[in-house]
Amino acid sequence: MFDWLFEGRLSVYLVLGVVAIALFAVWSRERKNIFLVSALVVVGLITLYFLLDQLVETPRKQVARKLREMAGAVKTSNVERIFAHISPKFKFQGQDKTAFRAFCERVFREGLADELVIWDVNFPEGRPDQVKFRATLKSRRLAEFNQFIVQASFAQDDDGQWRMRGFELFNPLVDAHAPIPVPANP
Repeated sequence: MFDWLFEGRLSVYLVLGVVAIALFAVWSRERKNIFLVSALVVVGLITLYFLLDQLVETPRKQVARKLREMAGAVKTSNVERIFAHISPKFKFQGQDKTAFRAFCERVFREGLADELVIWDVNFPEGRPDQVKFRATLKSRRLAEFNQFIVQASFAQDDDGQWRMRGFELFNPLVDAHAPIPVPANP
């Protein structure tokens, strides 16, 4: 509900920054201490907001962090690290977690995935359980187009951790609304 308070949103920084600058400008013209004190209070609020952003991990921050960790684990072919962030209730194109893990192990064993680069991570409607991002699969062995739009669903498991429950891939050049199969099919 109050996740905006802990997510370091640029709009909040901008509003507080403009207020602080305006108060400093009025103080420099009027030289009344109330404006200086008010400006310093707003600077203190900016500092507090920054600290809250750094110290509190909201569900959206946790999901974004886990996506980065999974992408980083692709570079080292660390299936264990990837699947630490996959829910036991995971489903993808008819596969459960166990079947998808076996698929990923084959992909790494056959050298079909060298790196996964993700960017443009956003949460439609601000929900932590749905995330959309762009991804590029870098591979020495796959010559086809490997840039995708990914829509993933996450859920909070019994231990309180957010984990991936499934995802769909979309080709942004052909039809960004029709899911496609995973390209690295060993």
